[in-house]
Amino acid sequence: MEAPNQRTAYLGPEASFSHQAAIEALPHTEPVPLPSFKAILKSLQQSGPGNEDSYDYAVLPVENSTNGSVVQALDLLAQCGLDPGTSSYPDVEVVDEHYLEIHHCLFVKRAWAEEVLDKEELAFIERCSKWVNKLSTNGIHNGQVDDREASDARKISKVEILEKLSIKTLYSHPQVWGQCNTMLSAVLPPGHVDRIDISSTSAAAAHVASTSSASQERIAAISSSLAGAKHHKDLICVASNIEDEPGENTTRFLILRNRNRVYNKHYDLDISNGESAQVKSLWAFTIAHHVPGSLAMTLAVFAKHGFNLSAIQSRPRPKGKSLVPQNGSPVSQGEKDKNWKYVFFVECLHSTKLECLGSVKAEPVSLLQDLKGVTEQVSPLGSWNDRLS
Repeated sequence: MEAPNQRTAYLGPEASFSHQAAIEALPHTEPVPLPSFKAILKSLQQSGPGNEDSYDYAVLPVENSTNGSVVQALDLLAQCGLDPGTSSYPDVEVVDEHYLEIHHCLFVKRAWAEEVLDKEELAFIERCSKWVNKLSTNGIHNGQVDDREASDARKISKVEILEKLSIKTLYSHPQVWGQCNTMLSAVLPPGHVDRIDISSTSAAAAHVASTSSASQERIAAISSSLAGAKHHKDLICVASNIEDEPGENTTRFLILRNRNRVYNKHYDLDISNGESAQVKSLWAFTIAHHVPGSLAMTLAVFAKHGFNLSAIQSRPRPKGKSLVPQNGSPVSQGEKDKNWKYVFFVECLHSTKLECLGSVKAEPVSLLQDLKGVTEQVSPLGSWNDRLS
């Protein structure tokens, strides 16, 4: 029996890497683009029982292996938690994670390539484009093409093709330049090719696809395979997997849901696959900065309960942000109004299966109580099976 109209919110536009993550992680749901991270969290918070215009899940990118943390996402996660008095999104919880390998492709206007390249060169890059344009019913078909392959008639290199195209302007998201530095520095260096920042890689593909004078302007886009598939009638891939160290660039997404929403068990996320699976949990807390050793005392509580810290990071808390003390110690107005106070995020690995960390059931009760004794505020943001174990 299929679940009716289950929907997953992701950061748009269509054909973004977030879109690809939604397709791969939750293939049986309908992916729906939203304009911002804040819109995603707000929509999920409002997706409780009785709301017809609602979402079952959301995918949120939180870190990239090359570029590090997505700070806008962390700032919003800091506003999740169980206390509706202090949390903007008290019903939003993390229930899973998904790792997406990031592959970048270089696209030019198809009509322009057909003008400039001969039949053998076109046949060569068509092989590169074939895998880009294949979508399976369960997600993305991540086929690979070796750029060193030769055509039947003669050896053809990508450098030779790029020299003939003589690209003058590249469009992509600003993070892409650093992720593709080796290839771009070698064959499309900044001194010879202009780089134009654009809001997303999918927007870059859409821009080049819609430009009627691409052959005169000699423009190209660095985008995902999904973006190329969407515009396959207008774009052709001239180089695939151009990122530095292909296979090493990965973005981690957290999968979120509203804890009060009723979920169809047939398609619900598998967050209990095996007794021996490692469990991850995510926590956010603030501490009294004027108390020596307050951070060390907080981390010691996790160790006492057998929670092994796998990651820790912090974000500045906005000036004047009110806190609700949980340890009985009042927070002075001066403490509230100070700049450069921080929200800490920690991820822990543990073997105990927590049915619902957000509901504070069973084992987490004593841990949470101990954390309240050494922090100003603490929020358990969710738990899930570690996808790397």
